[in-house]
Amino acid sequence: MACLANLISTYRPELALDKILPVIKLYEEEGFTENLNTILYYAYSVYSKAGEKQGAEKYKQRLLNEFPNSFWSKQIRDKK
Repeated sequence: MACLANLISTYRPELALDKILPVIKLYEEEGFTENLNTILYYAYSVYSKAGEKQGAEKYKQRLLNEFPNSFWSKQIRDKK
C-alpha cells in the first residue's frame, strides 16, 4: 500500500496522503520495523509531492533519526 501511495503521488499527490497514513498507523500500532524505513521515505516523498512541507519534514526527520544508516537516509543526505 505504501508503494501504491508513492505511485499515486506522481499524478494525484493529495489522494496519496490518505493511502500512506493507514500504513504508517498500522506499523506503529503493531510495532513493525521491517521495511519501516522504506515506508517513512515514501511518506516523505508523498508529502513533498503534495506540497505538505511540515509532513514531509516530519517523516524525513523520523527516517534520519530512526534509520540513520539506511539506504533511504543516505539518499536524503546525498540530495543536500
